[in-house]
Amino acid sequence: METEITTCSIGAMLGNIDMAKKYKKWLCILDTNGNVGVFMKYKSTYIPAFEHSKDGNIPEEDKMINWIFGALRGGGLCCFDFDIFGNQKSMKIDEWFSSELGFGNFFEPEKFLEYGNIVKLGQKYPKVVEAIVGENKVLFTPEEDPAFFVFVVKSETVPKWAAEKGLTILKVT
Repeated sequence: METEITTCSIGAMLGNIDMAKKYKKWLCILDTNGNVGVFMKYKSTYIPAFEHSKDGNIPEEDKMINWIFGALRGGGLCCFDFDIFGNQKSMKIDEWFSSELGFGNFFEPEKFLEYGNIVKLGQKYPKVVEAIVGENKVLFTPEEDPAFFVFVVKSETVPKWAAEKGLTILKVT
């Protein structure tokens, strides 16, 4: 089955991201001109994932937990910018969002963002929750603007992992 791709200019990107949220799947943006990552630095919780993925590595557990928890708490867009490295065979997306870290249902947004799931995830890392949310509080994502995860890949082609995970694909030209 062929992956459906929506194409737009960078000027129309935010509107297309808002439309993609309705599909209840995370979004993979194919950055064909190299501008999306820079744009996302100013419009999202920006994570320079390429710094870790360039050698086929994954970030340390504490870094990953802090990124995800911060994005959940802040709500809105969270961008993992994989740059050119997101389309390499060495990319191990399942290791980035592993069950061992508590992210077993990460690629099922409705389940992942469910309040009880987020609370349970936070209970696994109470010190991080205390640092990000506050003492005697639980991890959450804002109901009116929950976290929405976007993966930016500088490529003309859909990464195999994005197609396998069923991500919505947006090609920015």
